[in-house]
Amino acid sequence: MNTLLENPPSKMCAEDGLITLRWWMWSQCIRTMSVLNFEFVILDTSSQPLYQEVAAKSLQLHQLGISLRRIATKLNVDEKTVSKAIR
Repeated sequence: MNTLLENPPSKMCAEDGLITLRWWMWSQCIRTMSVLNFEFVILDTSSQPLYQEVAAKSLQLHQLGISLRRIATKLNVDEKTVSKAIR
């Protein structure tokens, strides 16, 4: 919806032979985030996090007394992932 706003910058009357100056601008409603349309793709999240994938093997190797560093090297992950998998 556009509305024409007219406000004379100063009081000039046409009777004095002066041209009336008018200031105007088109105003437009502000669009908020609730009005904007967004489209996005929901990614497939069916795969497990890496620490859950290596959890069973990590726990088994840890129970055998193997260090976290060696388990991580064997499973091609870092020590933090193995530690999280064992918890």
